Amino acid sequence: MDVPLCSREGWYAIRVARLKVIFRTLPGYAIAVFPEVPSDSEGKFCVAYERRAGWGNVGEQFSVDLVLTLAATEAAPLKRFAHALEPVAGDSLDLFNELLDIGYRLSVMNDVNVSAAAAARLKRLARLNLCKGEL
Repeated sequence: MDVPLCSREGWYAIRVARLKVIFRTLPGYAIAVFPEVPSDSEGKFCVAYERRAGWGNVGEQFSVDLVLTLAATEAAPLKRFAHALEPVAGDSLDLFNELLDIGYRLSVMNDVNVSAAAAARLKRLARLNLCKGEL
């Protein structure tokens, strides 16, 4: 059954959909980048979530430029957990577990097509703009 996009049911369907995510690292940081989720009104930047080593269960959400982030960080070795639905043990997976705990449904990617991600951000942004004020 199709659900109208600009309905509460439509928004729920979008919210519970699996989000594509790519995990990156910097010394002392774990970063989850959501390449298809826009963080600005023009779709130039995407949403990311970071966790700093030694900060306990504290994560920060922020905007990133996908191309610059991929260039400045290293890939995180999460390939074997690509289909995990439940939290898994391991210090290097604290951010992954935290995102699952707060309700994210993740589709872990090892690589991202920058052009396709930009197009997906613009498409998602157009959907959001279409429904402004209707809920």
